[in-house]
Amino acid sequence: MKPKVKKIRKLKGPLLNVARSMGKWRPQDDYLLIQSVLNLNDINDVHNLAKFSTRFELNELEERWNAFLSDQQISKMIRKNVKKLHIDDLSRIDKQVPFNNNENFLILELDSKINSKEFFDDFLLKNRQFFHPSRTKNDLMKQYSIFKKLNLLKDQIVVENLDFVDNSNEIVNFEKMEAALNDEDIDQNFHLDEHLENDLNEAYDSLIDNIKKAEAELFLWQGIIDKINGTENPFENPDCLAVVYSEHFSYTMSKPEANRKQIQFRISLMDQNVFVLSNLGKIQSYVDGKIIEQNKKTQIFDKSVIELGDISMLFLVNYNNISKFNSNQIVENLL
Repeated sequence: MKPKVKKIRKLKGPLLNVARSMGKWRPQDDYLLIQSVLNLNDINDVHNLAKFSTRFELNELEERWNAFLSDQQISKMIRKNVKKLHIDDLSRIDKQVPFNNNENFLILELDSKINSKEFFDDFLLKNRQFFHPSRTKNDLMKQYSIFKKLNLLKDQIVVENLDFVDNSNEIVNFEKMEAALNDEDIDQNFHLDEHLENDLNEAYDSLIDNIKKAEAELFLWQGIIDKINGTENPFENPDCLAVVYSEHFSYTMSKPEANRKQIQFRISLMDQNVFVLSNLGKIQSYVDGKIIEQNKKTQIFDKSVIELGDISMLFLVNYNNISKFNSNQIVENLL
């Protein structure tokens, strides 16, 4: 007589996915899922608001919830594991259950000037049937504070004329002000006063000039710092046209030098004070994030970043000395 073989249940579809994710779900997550779905009545809101021990995708929450409702064995297993949780764990998880719309609407109707803890005791007592059983006055006060900071309470809402209902001095958030504006009331042909516009342009030009002066004086101050530290400033060299700085070395571009072996790139000073970098090596170079392939050229500017392998270099121009040289005679080869 052949022994009876116990039939193994084969899972398909969503149940198979639930079985595969068994190790990912903890009893605390199952309990939070159950309480959140019952309170919010929307699995999408649960996905957006509930904070589980690990990240679950929306389809994972849906499959877990459907399995809990429809599959007897999985439901029995979840209930058994949840019952093993300590009462302190259950209380802590209850605090994580998100507020539903009814709870939020009740709090949003409150006045923004409430500052008494006793008020929330009475408020919770009168509306206990609308709140989750685990809610305390501290939970309500915390949610109330969040709404108040966001100017979402009833007496903080902006009306059409952009005035507060309670005429308070609280700041309105920009989104609500923009929503309250009527595009038809905005003058599309608005122009600045001519004198005011000229003053603004002059102020802008003056600001740009000051920025350029500050940049020009930057290396002067750097030279003073270098002298204090006992280091040389290459910009004090009367032949210095530009400097290539890196973490480990600096190279000064001055008068023409003889070509060297294993040249990787060359920087040339062309007409009209234009610097051009030519990639002569086999390794790709980068200038300000742009790839410069072998035998290709590109213009570089003051404060351009040159990258070669894992070496980054900063290119700085000494504008004070450039005018002294004939640009047709300046070609520097860099290793």
